[in-house]
Amino acid sequence: MSLLKTNCPTIDDRNDHPDQRISMDINAYVENVYTLLIGLLNAGVSLISYIVVLWSHSGALVTNLIGRALFHLKYVQEHYEANFRYELVRLRDHAESVAFYRSESNEQTLLTSLYADIVFNFRQIIRRKFVLNSFDAFYRMLALIFPFLVVSPQYFSREITLGDLTKIAVTFENVHKTLSFISNSYETIVQWRSATKRLIELKICFKCITYS
Repeated sequence: MSLLKTNCPTIDDRNDHPDQRISMDINAYVENVYTLLIGLLNAGVSLISYIVVLWSHSGALVTNLIGRALFHLKYVQEHYEANFRYELVRLRDHAESVAFYRSESNEQTLLTSLYADIVFNFRQIIRRKFVLNSFDAFYRMLALIFPFLVVSPQYFSREITLGDLTKIAVTFENVHKTLSFISNSYETIVQWRSATKRLIELKICFKCITYS
């Protein structure tokens, strides 16, 4: 210690035990840096994984918010179309009676009103599908560049190579496709729910007839 003070006047009594600093503090410094770097790397990998999951689920949530009105619109559309078909069949079966009582104008007014309901509701479906498909296209396009945005700082700081960046992007795309099943199949789910509801209602009607 006296040798260090002699050769380095800036050293005071606070800089004691240099042997301990050399034997223990350097080792502690290296170990702590290693631990922190490994922890930071693990945290980064976990963050990217969670971001992928959250990103994929966010697409499903937004898709549901935009498209959940399709369920009711689809159900109503099937109801309107069924009513229209029923009236057409009824008119065909009672064509002679309609002609005899000269009620063609009444039947035309009824069919025109039913058809107008179909057209109006179908336009609502088209508008909702347009918004849903626009979001889906935007979401898919953004999903292509999203992994590059996440890891670009590591790439520009030369922490990862171009090959690593490509692998991350491919992995993200595969995970994204897997987790985006609901949003990709949303229209099919809407049709299935609508058909299921109508079949359940039909089953309830059959039960009422059976027990009556």
